[in-house]
Amino acid sequence: MDSGKAAEQKSIECFLNCYVRETGEGKMEDGILHLPLKEQGAEIKAKLHYTSLTGRHLYSFPLFYRMRNQPDWIEADLVTLVSLLSKELSLTYKGQSIHMQEMMRRVLFSTENMTLFLEKRQEESSQLYDPFRSFLESEQSLLYGHLLHPTPKSRQGMNEKETNQYSPETQGQFHLRYFLIHESIAELGGEEAEQAVLSLLTEEEKQAAGRKSGFQLFPVHPLQAEQLLETSPIQELMQEELLFDLGIMGQKVSATSSIRTVYNENLDYMFKFSIPVKVTNSLRVNKKIELERGLTVNKILDSKIGKQLNEFFPGFFVTRDPAYLALKGEKESGLEVVIRENPFKKEKAAETTLIAGLCQDALPGEKPHIQRIMEELAEQENRNVEEVSIDWFKKYLNISLQPLLWLYLTHGIALEAHQQNSVLKMNKGYPESFYYRDNQGYYFASSKQDYLQQFVPNLKEKSDTVCEDSLVDERLRYYFFFNHIFGLINAFGCSGLVQEEKLLQMVKEELKNFIPVSSHSKSNILNTLLDQEALPCKANLLTRFHDMDELVGTLETQSVYTEVKNPLVHKEVRAVDYSHETNVV
Repeated sequence: MDSGKAAEQKSIECFLNCYVRETGEGKMEDGILHLPLKEQGAEIKAKLHYTSLTGRHLYSFPLFYRMRNQPDWIEADLVTLVSLLSKELSLTYKGQSIHMQEMMRRVLFSTENMTLFLEKRQEESSQLYDPFRSFLESEQSLLYGHLLHPTPKSRQGMNEKETNQYSPETQGQFHLRYFLIHESIAELGGEEAEQAVLSLLTEEEKQAAGRKSGFQLFPVHPLQAEQLLETSPIQELMQEELLFDLGIMGQKVSATSSIRTVYNENLDYMFKFSIPVKVTNSLRVNKKIELERGLTVNKILDSKIGKQLNEFFPGFFVTRDPAYLALKGEKESGLEVVIRENPFKKEKAAETTLIAGLCQDALPGEKPHIQRIMEELAEQENRNVEEVSIDWFKKYLNISLQPLLWLYLTHGIALEAHQQNSVLKMNKGYPESFYYRDNQGYYFASSKQDYLQQFVPNLKEKSDTVCEDSLVDERLRYYFFFNHIFGLINAFGCSGLVQEEKLLQMVKEELKNFIPVSSHSKSNILNTLLDQEALPCKANLLTRFHDMDELVGTLETQSVYTEVKNPLVHKEVRAVDYSHETNVV
């Protein structure tokens, strides 16, 4: 199958799954999805290749549609299907803010980028899913992207040349740009800021940069530098000789899955930049409050909470952001840099994958990463893939679900551990260590605010994410359970490794085990997951449809949440008699 066709089919699949999940429309009968578009008197028919309890189905192409009173079914291409579904949404949400043209534009941009990435990596398609691939290989393997997003590869603000140069999917590797900024306007947070920046440079470059006393060196993403140099505030600083552009310097860095965080296997640090690019829904910028939040979390990790976390869950790690750079003042300048520790240097990068990479569908004719791992283990141990998958998943829950729930129910701290924020280190194929990363994704339950302020005074002001317990429940439930755990279970199921209901039942058992721990918490997360038929879930299509930026506004208004079926209470899950004796290697 050519790259364009593969990209179009994956885009159709992503968009259709989002629509069915978020609207609750459509019936599945005899292996066929029948989706009526009532407002238009139309219907879509899709043959199911795989039906999922967790809501991400696979389809057999082509798909078909017919309009009112038409007897014949017509093959649906991407533009037709997206037009029909978008029109149905616009008629359903009459009088609300709708952005059909913007939606179509981003779908086409996304598909175009996806095609480019598939073409670029086609020759190495088998190596893409190597069971023992490294951290960077995994970070650069998301050729399809978020599988439950309508525009997973939409990037506005990069032309084709820049997309090739700076994207992880094209194995983008490049030098950073450097500015010298006078210390009177430079803000350095954390003791490691200066040494982190200098670690990028050769000795000659360090000496050259240090000749101008009273100035601080700032690395800048090349895309951001080009944009900033055109702005009046930066030009004024240059005229006042408070800022100098040193151009391209330092060692090369590689783009990771977020595009704006860069990595070099030889360095102790990674760097997260603002870039003038809208990725999926949002313009990617570092906010001043997020810089401070990284230091706030470090204080908590240095307290008895962090010590308990390390003692009880030695395989669980929070990747620290120990320092930052910014210009002084309340507003963002675009020069904000998050400095992140790098746990994946050199040989430590082996057998490491972000969960989104583990769950990513493979290119046509290839087996996905998760399937290659399970089949390799099954062959080594002379067992079937289902037994291996169940043992593997149990070990994974021990180092991910258990510490995350303990941290929240005991201390009121919730981590936005979605697939892209979660990194797994394996040892001979089995889960060994879990790493959470992202200074945007920490929530603190308001019921625990007074308790937490003994470790961080003024926590609410310093973090800006002290929230009502019900909101924290909602976010943790979506990001860790719906996006992450249910997404991982879906990947096992789609690959034919084990039935989803068996893994869902294992999750239920883990949740039940935490009921005693929840006695001192005001959270309802366990009850809702175990008992409720439907739960609020982030609606990526509706968020995109209303043209919302997920990083702008209050936490309550950044995205659309809608009720979706809770897979943990499906009758198929209730029917599972989970008595499998785990045998983790």
